[in-house]
Amino acid sequence: MFDVDLYGRVRVAVLGQGVSQREAARCFGIDRGTVSKMVSHSAPPGYRRSVERCRPKLDRHIGFIDQILSYDLSAPKKQRHTIQRIFDWLREERGFDGCYTTVRDYVHPRRLRLKEAFVPLAHPAGHAQADFGGAWAVIGGVTRKVHFLVVALPHSDAIFVKVYVDDVVITSGAEEIARHRRSYDDGGDFVFDPLHYLALLEQKVGALDQAAPLQGWSLPTEFATLRRLLEARLSQKNRCAAGKQEYVQVLRLIETFPLAIVHGAVRDALRLGAISYDAVKHLALTTVTTTSASSYMSLLSGAPA
Repeated sequence: MFDVDLYGRVRVAVLGQGVSQREAARCFGIDRGTVSKMVSHSAPPGYRRSVERCRPKLDRHIGFIDQILSYDLSAPKKQRHTIQRIFDWLREERGFDGCYTTVRDYVHPRRLRLKEAFVPLAHPAGHAQADFGGAWAVIGGVTRKVHFLVVALPHSDAIFVKVYVDDVVITSGAEEIARHRRSYDDGGDFVFDPLHYLALLEQKVGALDQAAPLQGWSLPTEFATLRRLLEARLSQKNRCAAGKQEYVQVLRLIETFPLAIVHGAVRDALRLGAISYDAVKHLALTTVTTTSASSYMSLLSGAPA
């Protein structure tokens, strides 16, 4: 070890005065490799022990001490062992005849190394973490391994665990949040439900044509015709955004009504020349089925209609 004063004088000579490292080593009476290390570090790197310190009296008790420290990692704070208590145990039960400082000098740094450190993380609302897991279950009297999806919301620490052969279902209590067709493709297959993204696309209509969840969504041809007319009836200035947005609003009717009902409303709107979201919505709301006489007769007979 070299004092800080020598360390500084060597750096000044080499870096400040242009003295070669070979000459500095000769002038200060130190090794040339030492000069190179002094030049490379702005401050002394500190002492590092190259081999583990030998503790003849303590070495045979280290395994016992480590067991205690490992237990303390998960024990309540008031039940953890103090260094004094560990020292007393070693003397009373294991015949240790060393001093307290020997035990202290081992336990304190060892406890710090065993303690796992964590970087505090911030989890914004709406972010989720998902992974697949497996568990053993008894199905029809047979024990078998089942696979399930676990979704965790770190912001609220809520956990959802969804288990079906054909579907992945995310629920909160009795409420179903989302349902996806389950894929067994090992190549990283993505299965989208277009309805899950319509609310977002209504705000980001610029992504409508490139939205992956909508690719391959097979809709009747009348929907494409309606979109073209929605954009055409608006002014050239805003047709690109406003026409797409109104078309997405029409698609969002499928969130409430069956596709057949919305399709019929779109078809009627085209026939009537009522090219707007409001018209399609009104036609979907007023779609009724024709009542047959047999339906009333079922009330008299008590049979279901």
